[in-house]
This record gives sequence, C-alpha cells and structure tokens, in this order.
Amino acid sequence: MKKAQGLSIQTIVLAVLALFVLVVIILVFTGIISVPAEFFQQQLTCESRGGQCPLTKEDCRASGGVFNTLACGSGEKYSENQGCCISQT
Repeated sequence: MKKAQGLSIQTIVLAVLALFVLVVIILVFTGIISVPAEFFQQQLTCESRGGQCPLTKEDCRASGGVFNTLACGSGEKYSENQGCCISQT
C-alpha cells in the first residue's frame, strides 16, 4: 500500500502563516496600517527616553548626560548645538 503524495497539513499551515505575514508587511509599507509607525515614533522622543529638552551640548555634558538630536514633545528638532540630554544615572 502506497502513502499519499499530497501536501501535508504542516506545509499548508506554514503557507497560510507566510501569506498572512506577507499581507501584514504590505499593509504596513503601504500606510494602510499606521498604528505601529505611531508607536515607534513615540519611542523616539526625548521625553520617552527620560531626557530633558532643550539643552546645549555643553550643559548636557557638564551634567553627566548624553547629548543627542531626538525630537522633543512638540516634535521639533533642534540645531546641532541644542537638543535632548539623556541622563546616565
């Protein structure tokens, strides 16, 4: 007696999962799903990282912090000499 040569259930389940992931990726990149983008954007603000805004590079380094150009709560980016200061403590 020969075994059936059809697709196994495992193969079908993996194909359905791969198709679902592909559809989600397409929806994210076309902008139809924007919630993840908003979440990641909120993680890139100065306040969400525990920083103070706006400070100069010199003031930040004098207080022992790390200076970077993350956006502040208003979404405004500052010049290269003024930005977000994240405390190291």
